[in-house]
Amino acid sequence: MSGSSILRFLITCGKIKRTVRTGWTRYGIEHPESVAEHMYRMALISTLLPKTEGFSVDKVMKMAIIHDLAECIVGDLTPYCGVSVEEKHAQEEAAMQSICEPLPADIRVELVDLLKEYDAQLTPEAIVCKDLDKFEMILQAFEYETQAEHPGWLEEFFQSTENVFKTPCVKEWVTALREARSKSTH
Repeated sequence: MSGSSILRFLITCGKIKRTVRTGWTRYGIEHPESVAEHMYRMALISTLLPKTEGFSVDKVMKMAIIHDLAECIVGDLTPYCGVSVEEKHAQEEAAMQSICEPLPADIRVELVDLLKEYDAQLTPEAIVCKDLDKFEMILQAFEYETQAEHPGWLEEFFQSTENVFKTPCVKEWVTALREARSKSTH
């Protein structure tokens, strides 16, 4: 694995630090979180997962770190962008192939396969990672509401995650977050 290949990969991936999350820009949030910040906190949250629930925490962490990496090329595509889920996945898979092209085949295949697994939502790790994705989003929404002293302002994000969580510990965390939010709006 040559240093220049790794450098090319890392420089491309570095763009994710400057790719902002679309949902927050729609609300005019100043200095919205980047996709990299979102993925970092997801990876951090994954370290809090119990190791007894029938999935690999290490795999969830890797998946959290790469699940939105393609957005450094395609941007943060949301339902508001007018792109179907199928088209979004196709664009992201092509972008991921391009991003990983400089890497050795075994690493390239692993990273691309992790994205495909996440998108398919058929394994315990993919399901847990999706739960972390949604949980981190509403945690960030709560923080923005709190910082702006505007309770309930980002209700759309909470409504979009109503009854979607499947992982027991994440459900607990969501309940605690919703309770904290409820106290702040009353």
